[in-house]
Amino acid sequence: MKAILTSICLFIQLGCFAQTAISVSESRIYFVEGGSKEQTVIVRNPDLNDTLKIELSFKDWKYDSLGNNKIYSSGELKTSLANYLTINSGNYMNLAPGAADTIRITIRPILKDSITVRTAMLYLTQLEQEDMIPSAIKTLIQMGIKLYYKNNEYPLPQIQLSNFNIVKNAQKSQLQLSLYNTGNTWLDGIVHYNLLNLDTREMIKIGKTIFFSLPADTLKASIDLPTDLKRGNYKAYALIEPLTNNSINNLELTFTN
Repeated sequence: MKAILTSICLFIQLGCFAQTAISVSESRIYFVEGGSKEQTVIVRNPDLNDTLKIELSFKDWKYDSLGNNKIYSSGELKTSLANYLTINSGNYMNLAPGAADTIRITIRPILKDSITVRTAMLYLTQLEQEDMIPSAIKTLIQMGIKLYYKNNEYPLPQIQLSNFNIVKNAQKSQLQLSLYNTGNTWLDGIVHYNLLNLDTREMIKIGKTIFFSLPADTLKASIDLPTDLKRGNYKAYALIEPLTNNSINNLELTFTN
């Protein structure tokens, strides 16, 4: 799967400077205990005019309650994988226009690890070129590749659902629920939302949201109710479809609009 830049850092001055991109072969990398000690990522400079200089570094990360990435210093989290990783190909890359190169990441053995899942983020940061115009607006690219490690404990993906309710404010009403990853591995999935009008028996598909989680994560998922929803009695359904196993969970909620 090809991934293009995920985040951008802006350094504002006067003038203008053309942005370069970074193209990589992977957006996620997986290690397992007893598996391959090395993984590779191919990095390409899609710009046919300018050289691309990149610095490579590791950070820690985890999800917040809304499923967004929170970044920490390398080794800060107890679930950190960063200190076990080495970039054999070096921490800097210099790609000529249109050229590609390979990042080689190795992992050293993690012995008797009680932490079932460890994670890290490999950051690729574009560095300034010496020939950049000093007075330009320099749009420097920074993107991250997620790295996961699973110990040899048999993977048991499990999700627990709770707190399915209606939240109202002056502007809108939402269906909200909580998801708790009770398993020992990462678990991603889709929440499908539907409404059944108990008066007319009409079924209304509202939409879906995507969630991402690591072990022990508690997430909040929500979706807006239709603004033109007719008055009446309803039963709301939230169907959770994990992307990493075949089990399907669901919740029901009865309410009056």
